[in-house]
Amino acid sequence: MKAAVPVKSLKKALDILSMLAFDDLAREGVALSEIARRMAMPANTVHNLLKTMAACDYVAQTPAGTYGVGPRMTEMGRLNRLLATATAPETQRRLSQISDSLDEALTLAALVDGRRVALCRAAPHQAVGVNATVLESRSLFAMPTGRVLAAYAEPAALERLIDRNGLPDAAWNGISGRKALDRALADLRARGHERIAPDGPDLVSFAVPVLGEGGRLLAALGCHAPLFRCDAKRQTFILAQLQRAAKDFSTLL
Repeated sequence: MKAAVPVKSLKKALDILSMLAFDDLAREGVALSEIARRMAMPANTVHNLLKTMAACDYVAQTPAGTYGVGPRMTEMGRLNRLLATATAPETQRRLSQISDSLDEALTLAALVDGRRVALCRAAPHQAVGVNATVLESRSLFAMPTGRVLAAYAEPAALERLIDRNGLPDAAWNGISGRKALDRALADLRARGHERIAPDGPDLVSFAVPVLGEGGRLLAALGCHAPLFRCDAKRQTFILAQLQRAAKDFSTLL
């Protein structure tokens, strides 16, 4: 026997969302009248629920006036796929291999709903190293992976990132205007990587994009290393290894 539903209006909204997600597989959208018929609800009730979910980005209205899943639902699905592939044995094994070969800490991060999400990490076994998790509390723009994710994000994803995080300001060369940020992101794309040296008093940090078909952003691969063992030659070597590894991850993610 099913448990009683305390908030019936919420259940109605979730039923509509489930129908749009699982029945409209062609993602063509479903008309309001058809949703009302399938859900056996008054059209005005369905309309109000759809308007509320659209305001929260869980539902979107198509140019034809039909309704489908919104960007928030799409991002949730993408995050689930990324987490599944990032935690797969082959991905973990490859990240650990690269970390061991470089003798440095690595992080694979993705941009989801305007946030930088660390999908997985690897660290070598050595006396002096970097605990990457300690650095996670910093501003997105203070981290090379965050800057790379911003530089290669789709326009809508970049807008969401800025809405959530604001402009870099002190986190990145005092950038406090949108034009200055756009220039910095374009410069980063032209370089194909980001390097912060020094990153604080005793670190050097790197990141490169992991790109899929058509140059679509999948993730950013980052490395943190103690500054004392990273002269210019080693920094160049680490960047080259990260760029090579990014090509591997583009087929794994």
